[in-house]
Amino acid sequence: MGIPPSLVVVFANTVAAGRCSEAPNNTVVRELAADNERGEGYDRMKILCLENPWRRKNDPMSVRPLLDMIHTMVKVPYSYERCESANDVQDIIESYRRRTSYQVIYLAFHGYDGFVSPGRDDDIDLDTLADWMDGRYAGRVVHFSSCRTLNKASAAQHFVERTGVRMLTGYAHNVDWLLSAGVDLFLLAKMAEAHGKPTKSQINAVWNHSPELFASLGFVAFDRNGQQF
Repeated sequence: MGIPPSLVVVFANTVAAGRCSEAPNNTVVRELAADNERGEGYDRMKILCLENPWRRKNDPMSVRPLLDMIHTMVKVPYSYERCESANDVQDIIESYRRRTSYQVIYLAFHGYDGFVSPGRDDDIDLDTLADWMDGRYAGRVVHFSSCRTLNKASAAQHFVERTGVRMLTGYAHNVDWLLSAGVDLFLLAKMAEAHGKPTKSQINAVWNHSPELFASLGFVAFDRNGQQF
């Protein structure tokens, strides 16, 4: 199923009007009924999302409506984890290391040059994240939805080298929350359609739908060899 480029604009309006009316639960798991019937051994590609409170603790603003839309439209299960500290992030990253069905890792945090910031004065650099992944995320896709985390190509390439991820994507500029959320929707939906194994050409095709928007956010992508494309 194709995701129309106009969905970026639709999602921005959807989130603005219909974001969670109360603070999201710390952990939410959305499976598909058919998968539950198959039993625990069934290994469908899933999305893992880690998100921090954006403005304050118990802030209702969240990317969860995005995940629900992908769950409905592309039939992809997800797990959503609310993080308020570096310790939360470490615990969650380590707990999912063996859960290989989670092929797309979506990290929605505050950020700055080479760092994410899940809590006030609680910053994590890319090397530390690589330590926590401990080589167990090799072959997966990681997307940073955060300001400027990937603005240093050398740090991003080193992260790819250490983790062995299939693909690394994110933003090199400060980003508008709604615009980046719309791009995240389109990008993650395409990754889901590719069963968590998107090709360079598929990501480039996403870019080509709205090149000015992607460029304004400083969207960047690196392949499994650390090459930016």
